[in-house]
Amino acid sequence: DVLAVEEPFASVLLPQFYYTHCYNCYLRCCTLLPCHYCSMVMYCSESCRKASWEKNHCVDCTLLPYLHKQDSNTIEMLAVRIIIMASRDYKSPAEFYRQVKSWKAGDSARESTFDENGQYISQDYKNIYNIVTNTEKRSVADLFKRAVTAARILQCFENKSNFFTSFSPNELLPSDFKLFIGGLLLRHLQNLPCNAHEVSEALRCESDGDVLKCVEIGAAAYATMSLVNHSCEPNVVRHSYRDTVVLRAIRLIKKGEQVLDNYGYHYALHEKEERQSHLKDQYYFICDCEACHDDWPTYFNLNSDKPTYKCQICGFSLPAQLVGEDVICEHCKCSNNIKEILTLLNESSKDYDRHLISVLSGSHDNAVVQQMIEHLEKLDQYIKRPWQEYNNCQEAIKQCYMKLGNYYEIWQMIQFKMEQQMVMFLKLN
Repeated sequence: DVLAVEEPFASVLLPQFYYTHCYNCYLRCCTLLPCHYCSMVMYCSESCRKASWEKNHCVDCTLLPYLHKQDSNTIEMLAVRIIIMASRDYKSPAEFYRQVKSWKAGDSARESTFDENGQYISQDYKNIYNIVTNTEKRSVADLFKRAVTAARILQCFENKSNFFTSFSPNELLPSDFKLFIGGLLLRHLQNLPCNAHEVSEALRCESDGDVLKCVEIGAAAYATMSLVNHSCEPNVVRHSYRDTVVLRAIRLIKKGEQVLDNYGYHYALHEKEERQSHLKDQYYFICDCEACHDDWPTYFNLNSDKPTYKCQICGFSLPAQLVGEDVICEHCKCSNNIKEILTLLNESSKDYDRHLISVLSGSHDNAVVQQMIEHLEKLDQYIKRPWQEYNNCQEAIKQCYMKLGNYYEIWQMIQFKMEQQMVMFLKLN
């Protein structure tokens, strides 16, 4: 099921895709239009070119070359975009200044995130501003480095763009407005590393055996998605539709159960020690999800021969030795018709194996996707995780949904290489 659909408050396209994708909507296009005033970014249509100029490019048009010469990373570029977008949400810089200063004065937790109607609005800058920064957990060296970066970007804002001069002459800027903008930059340089999300595109390459690859083409700030906690064994998956994100469940989520995303470190791909180390370094927490607590094995070490079955009453594991038609659960003492369960799962697995071939070749239809979901539901009902077939089924379903979003087929790899060479040629000239 689709759980959430969210447009970003702000997003940026990665520089290596400036000449293959629209700078405004992220559509891959072979007939792009350049900006009227620079040769750095391209657009799929006149309407996108106009929309981009009105939203942000009127400021970052002159700013981009200097930020790229300084090797500004994705987080820094996204922080810049957030500041530009946020400042244009208010009638005047003075109003922008007053509003943000009122948040810093400190409202209650609810007042700082919900509007007057009690709704959480993801397009409200307040909710991007209030994303956790982990300032108190950062080292002095880390904070100093980010402060210097904020100062560098602020200098670019002042000397290489019209950001501070684009306001009406009748609008008096607060005396410390530039320091205020620098403070916002520093804040977002702290909260984005823990809360920004990638904008992805799925690529199918004929020369790679039709393997579907997921490529990061941009980054975005989603206020709602940033609220979703991590698990090394998530129950949701995100897919990009241009820069809009769609959140789907990839296993049954019970009433009252937390929705859990994955922050890039999955138990099937990374050992527990590696996951824990990366999560602590970047996100400042020790994960205690089920996969970490029980130290689940990575994918190639997962059990694939003999699954552990669930009791249909209490959900606890049934005995490893299945004798007879009925097996008694040692926890609740209830009887489970194991013969019926085995027959049902065997038939479902045969259908799954057949459908998996069409999914991997990219020739599946909606009926196949639905049958894969039904098989996953049966596995979830009768078998304890981790189980290799469960992972395989999840990944197949993810691949099906991936094709519905940003998706591109490259049937001649040489064409793709020529595109990349053209990008390098344009950059050098």
